[in-house]
Amino acid sequence: MSAQVVMPERLLKVDMVTASDANNPQSPSNAARAAALAEILVARLCHDLAGLVGSLAGALELAAEDPEALAVAQSSAIALQARLRLLRTAFGPSETALSRADLHALFSMIALPRRVALHLAFPNDEVAMPGTFAQLLLVLGMLGVESLAGEGHLVLEAAGPGEFVLSISGPRAAWPSGLITYLTDPDSALASAPVQGPRGVLAPLAGLLAGLAGISVQALLGAHDEKPLPLLISER
Repeated sequence: MSAQVVMPERLLKVDMVTASDANNPQSPSNAARAAALAEILVARLCHDLAGLVGSLAGALELAAEDPEALAVAQSSAIALQARLRLLRTAFGPSETALSRADLHALFSMIALPRRVALHLAFPNDEVAMPGTFAQLLLVLGMLGVESLAGEGHLVLEAAGPGEFVLSISGPRAAWPSGLITYLTDPDSALASAPVQGPRGVLAPLAGLLAGLAGISVQALLGAHDEKPLPLLISER
């Protein structure tokens, strides 16, 4: 399926395709790809947690000789707990609804390079949203931070009931080349995930989440066709 340009709104629409059909069991190749995706996500989790675990372990080893190391250990433990919550929500089961306040808190747990700024332009309240929708926003947010290459701005703003716009800007900001394809075709996302490996798994994972949940994702063309294109994510 190819993306189509809708005029006059200048909207590049990305139609969602269901990644699997309950009446059609997975082929052996898809089963192997699913197993590979699970392995890649485990590798990604280990990578994201290894630094914090190492800092905590090192501080505890020094605690007997240096009382100040206990403060470092405590700080590392708090950061580790926050990172675990973020990754559990982004990669784990999504049956539980989350509030916009929860989303604010979880976005604050994303590790930001020193020259990256995060802007959340939506209410910090108890209005609930489906768990899978919030999960997709988190995965796209993590992907957006990585797509800034260490410098720039990420903005997530409310665009209407059940709608958000995610945009990134910076001197080296660029979405992964396959992102729109993954959002269009979850089967392609599943096939590409093993090739992308732990460092590139977020883009195909976003495509799988959107496709399986039937969430609409659209790339918006602005007045000057700025790049990278903002993404409109809608529950409908």
